Amino acid sequence: MGFSRGANDMSESLLIIDGVSRHFGGVTALSEVSFAVAAGEVHALIGPNGAGKTTLIHQLSGAQRPDAGRIVFAGEHTARLARGMEGAMESGERAALQLMELI
Repeated sequence: MGFSRGANDMSESLLIIDGVSRHFGGVTALSEVSFAVAAGEVHALIGPNGAGKTTLIHQLSGAQRPDAGRIVFAGEHTARLARGMEGAMESGERAALQLMELI
């Protein structure tokens, strides 16, 4: 896959996204997305409409499976944990998407 970190960095990553792609018919929503997040880090996902943010969140939550690549959370490949939107909600996962104003 396309992601590479040093051996120590990789072992300390809580979340690893490695070469994740997702297509809907002829539309590419995600193309070889790769990054890692260490425990305690805070990240934001921003971009214009249609950039694939929601699709990536759906991949991370297990609501959708990627067409290619791998997602590893706490050492476990999420393909083994994929449980659809209902399972993600039951496990307590939440995402706030498309917020148009701040309170």
